[in-house]
Amino acid sequence: MNKIVVEKICKAYSTFEGKKNVLKDVSFEIEEGSFTVISGENGSGKTVLMNIISGLETATSGNIKTFGKAGLVFQEAETQILGETVEEDISFGPRNLKWNKEKIKEAINSALEETDLTEKRKMQTRFLSGGEKRRLAVACIIAMDLPVIILDEPYANLDYTGVKQVNALLQKLKEKGKTIILLTHEIEKCLALAQKFIVLYKGEKVFEGKPEEALGENLEKWNIRNPFNSYKSLEDLIWI
Repeated sequence: MNKIVVEKICKAYSTFEGKKNVLKDVSFEIEEGSFTVISGENGSGKTVLMNIISGLETATSGNIKTFGKAGLVFQEAETQILGETVEEDISFGPRNLKWNKEKIKEAINSALEETDLTEKRKMQTRFLSGGEKRRLAVACIIAMDLPVIILDEPYANLDYTGVKQVNALLQKLKEKGKTIILLTHEIEKCLALAQKFIVLYKGEKVFEGKPEEALGENLEKWNIRNPFNSYKSLEDLIWI
């Protein structure tokens, strides 16, 4: 089976105060077609790690092995919206890949359908809700047929309806065999969808296991609110 293999990744930046280590010997594997949640407080290094996996940054040391290109959905999804309309925005990727018109049309239609944005195809992107903008960012990745989708804090500033819409899309992508990596500190909203749960703390991997194994962990020591203090099982956490 294909895997994303992260081997002893280190990342350091030079600052006025000297070298700052953001990631320290982080290693794990993610199987193709799986759903992984990576959590950690602000500054834990999770966003930097995903930038490295997606190719936006290079590690100071260590290796990344992947089976395909990853598409990254930023926390502020609107920053990656380029088109005036939903349809135009989705078309950018396929057009840059130099696909023919018929293939581009098929890719756009498929991405709209999968993200439930078909009725919004002619809408100006500035009028979309926060949840719709995140779904549009995912639609752009789907249109390019990228096998790995990384989402950075996808629930930020979303209401309950927006969270449910994003999770319904993630469930659909999961069923289609996409590899999903979701970065969040709001684990109560998505942990029930995942097969693997990883925690980063001060640049180090401090937990890796199945979501249900987090039941017995003191997540608060890593500054993560443990939803199992209020809920007794993963099934209680399904936001769909």
